[in-house]
Amino acid sequence: MPPEVELGGIILEGGTIKHHLFVKKDKLVCGTIILNVVDSLLHHVVACVKIAKDAWDNICVTFERKHIGNKL
Repeated sequence: MPPEVELGGIILEGGTIKHHLFVKKDKLVCGTIILNVVDSLLHHVVACVKIAKDAWDNICVTFERKHIGNKL
C-alpha cells in the first residue's frame, strides 16, 4: 500500500495526490450529472454511479440511437 499523502493539511492514506485529485473531480462530475438530470429520468443515472464515465455512458445508451435515420 502506498504511503500516506498530505493534501492541504489533510492526510490521505493510500494512493498519490494525482489519484486523490482524480477521485475528488470524479465525485464533483457525478454530482453535477445527478443534479442536472430530470427527476423522472434519474433512475438511469443513479443505478451506475460508481464513476462519472459510467453515468454518462448509461445516459448515452439510453437516449442516443444508432439508427441510420438518426445519423442522416
